[in-house]
Amino acid sequence: MNLNKSRSLRLSKSSKIGQYLAKITLVAVAYFLGGKLAVSLPGVDLLGSSVWPPAGIAQAALLLLGIRYWPGVALGTFFFEILGIKPSLMLALPAAFGATLQAVFAVGVLHRLGFHTSLSRLKDAINFLVFGVIISTQINSTLGPLRMCLMGLVSWNQYWEVRWNWFLGDAMGVLIFTPLLLVLFQFKWEIRYPNLNLKYCKNCLVSIALLILLFTVSWIVFTAKTEAAISRYPLEYLPFPFIIWAAIQWGQSGAVLTSFLISCIAILGVINGGGPFIAKGATINQAMLFLQAFLGVITTTSLLLAATVTEGALAEDLLRKSEIKYRELVESGNSIILKLDTQAKISFFNEFAQQFFGFSEKEILGKSPIGTILEKNSTAEKTIAAMMTNILNNPELYQQIEQENLRKNGEKVWVSWSNKMLVDTQGSFIGIIAIGTDITERRKAELALENLNEELEIRVAERTATLATTEAELRALFAAMTDVILIVDRQGYCRKIVSTNPALLLKPLSEQVGKTLQEILPAAQADICFHHVQTALITQQTVNFEYSLLINNQQVCFSANISPLSEEQVIWVARDISDRKILEDKLRDSYSQLNAFLESMTDVILVIDSQANNIKVAPTNPQRLYPPEIDIISPTIEQFLVGENTEIFLSQIHQALETKEIVTFEYNLPIDETEYWFSASIAPLSEDSVIWVARDISDRKQAEAELRLEKERSEQLLLNILPEPIANRLKQDSSVIAESFNEVTIMFADLVGFTSLSTKLQPIELVNLLNEIFSTFDQLVEELGLEKIKTIGDAYMVAGGLPIPRIDHAEAIAELALTMLNIMQKFQLQINEELQIRIGINTGIVVAGVIGKKKFIYDLWGDAVNVASRMESHGIPGYIQVTEATYQRLKHKYLFAKRAEIHVKGKGKMTTYFLRGKKPI
Repeated sequence: MNLNKSRSLRLSKSSKIGQYLAKITLVAVAYFLGGKLAVSLPGVDLLGSSVWPPAGIAQAALLLLGIRYWPGVALGTFFFEILGIKPSLMLALPAAFGATLQAVFAVGVLHRLGFHTSLSRLKDAINFLVFGVIISTQINSTLGPLRMCLMGLVSWNQYWEVRWNWFLGDAMGVLIFTPLLLVLFQFKWEIRYPNLNLKYCKNCLVSIALLILLFTVSWIVFTAKTEAAISRYPLEYLPFPFIIWAAIQWGQSGAVLTSFLISCIAILGVINGGGPFIAKGATINQAMLFLQAFLGVITTTSLLLAATVTEGALAEDLLRKSEIKYRELVESGNSIILKLDTQAKISFFNEFAQQFFGFSEKEILGKSPIGTILEKNSTAEKTIAAMMTNILNNPELYQQIEQENLRKNGEKVWVSWSNKMLVDTQGSFIGIIAIGTDITERRKAELALENLNEELEIRVAERTATLATTEAELRALFAAMTDVILIVDRQGYCRKIVSTNPALLLKPLSEQVGKTLQEILPAAQADICFHHVQTALITQQTVNFEYSLLINNQQVCFSANISPLSEEQVIWVARDISDRKILEDKLRDSYSQLNAFLESMTDVILVIDSQANNIKVAPTNPQRLYPPEIDIISPTIEQFLVGENTEIFLSQIHQALETKEIVTFEYNLPIDETEYWFSASIAPLSEDSVIWVARDISDRKQAEAELRLEKERSEQLLLNILPEPIANRLKQDSSVIAESFNEVTIMFADLVGFTSLSTKLQPIELVNLLNEIFSTFDQLVEELGLEKIKTIGDAYMVAGGLPIPRIDHAEAIAELALTMLNIMQKFQLQINEELQIRIGINTGIVVAGVIGKKKFIYDLWGDAVNVASRMESHGIPGYIQVTEATYQRLKHKYLFAKRAEIHVKGKGKMTTYFLRGKKPI
């Protein structure tokens, strides 16, 4: 694996090197052939060549390929010198250095200046003329004659003449050949099949005719013999109108090609000894100078003119596109845009505003907003008048306004307006541009929230009043308490005493606070109480005990609870139980009365010891507990309470004995083939016995079972109508339930062909079929954890992401929609009828809740719901149409097909997609 990778890397690297060497070779060959072409022209001095093509070829090659291909220029120059002129090696190397440095300098400077090789900008043409033609050519024209003088090939007094001719040759070569090569290599050679209309054919014929005329005029002017009369006239600039025409008609490419054509004809005429330059020049050098001046003027003029024309055309095209985009935005945008003049009259009303308010341009333009889109009243008139008067001085006061507006049909809507003042070039006020956004749904939601807030404030006030009442009751209760409360520390000091009954205090408060228990209480009671304080602090648990004090010659009994407040202090609560003690004595005295009372009860009462033997019984209804022939005094509980609950009975008895607390439970017994239910209370009587009180609750149990069954039915019926969280909230609070959800996916589905099917089936068959279909959908909705909202005839509405938000709500809805298509295909085969489903899905913000007080229904509101309904109604049977919002959430996991833009009622043009299926993993 690594060997193949290494080999592929070597092949790729060698391929790049090969391409690099091939391009260097191509540049060298082009330079060499350009030089051979220049020196092969008859009548041209080698050192004073009027146009030196290799200089332009070198600069164009590095501009097109990059500076790193400079070795091609150096090699081309070197081989031209060696093979063409055949000088010494010492003369060829400096020649290669000078030509390469000249090209590299020009390209480097142009790149730093942001030069574009298309020459379509005026600054590119100027930078090329200054740095590429004039400045860079100074390098080789300086170094070349210098090395020739140093080698003795030219005398020093001829240096400036040779340098001047060298500069002109290189400058003309760059000026003529570099733009030509740049244009040719950037020209897209494509075969096009234009629309052959009359205008296009006319333009082609005119262009061909002018091109022929240009060639003819240039040939006549520049190839005329010196003895001809025409050569004496100053006609050399006669082709200039054609160059201007080419620059305007074809841009930079036309200007470069036509100027090159004229240059070639002019050079050819001079070579053949004809044309105005030979006729006017006293010597061949003077004729060459005239030729070079001409070539420089026409080429420079054509480059600058073409760049100016192209730049203007691009600016005009950009302005035209911007205007088109502006018109599309204003006319077709989903925003209300209108303009008011200085008289507060509507002077512009875009298409969306016309659709939104219901007014046409003829009905609204020139009218005041008051009485048309604003309700006519004194407040609206004052607001408009104030805005028109003050917006110039205080524009920030009117930048954003929310107003209630009117549609043509009288419907009231809320619009958020963004206003901007319009001024002319002198800063004078000329009107107002207003951009509006429909915020009706938001305002409805805000009003609903305001109502909810008002209700919440009322409830808070009621609860605050309740708490205040409760606090007052607690204060009164505390004030009415007769208990004594002490705060005692670890050392037994009494730090604080609270008592509303001074008669219970052994000493006055002033004599007890700050004193020890030994100083407050008698010695015996003080030692016992101090011990309980230490126990509570060590165990950090409450200690309960009783004690008595002699107060005012009366014995007062107390029940005390000592609980730890911290690691150093306890709270001691003592309650007077003197009356309770008296009552206990009286109860003991009335024990016989209690037995008689118990015997009159209908409950069954047993006294059972720790070995589960019955030692006493007071049965008033024995047939409910055991057969009459059984003696229950001596047997154990397992022997006479037959059944499966004996182990449970034993555990309850042991628990009551161990915890010293009452144990309550329920049990059932089969008696005479009838099952009876009992409520039993087992209370400890002593260390080894308990009292068992059993009451027959069979009738209550039966009533509870029936009530529970009815409650379960009611709960299930409510859950079939409302989501479980909403149902729970509604049971606790019957007020309006409304919540806003920032991201919910809504699906509408409609059966297509159901109306025609209803004419073929009996009503009961039709209802059974619809029930079977929707029951299948309901089961699928429950499995996916979605929320069915409602069915409307043969339409079906489901939402994902509420009432409990979930991240994958869009994916769950997509799975539901795809499965519903498959289900409908099976039903179609089953009933052998044309029955399809049309599904629409959208994702967005909704408000969901329950309104009203009868026949509750959980419903959704918002623009997202309307758009989802439009997706279904504008959809295609057998397809799932989704909006852009849903597509953005599912495009990474599901396959879609983009549908052409459709016009959606109330929304305008929308881009929608068809959900095809899930992407393979």
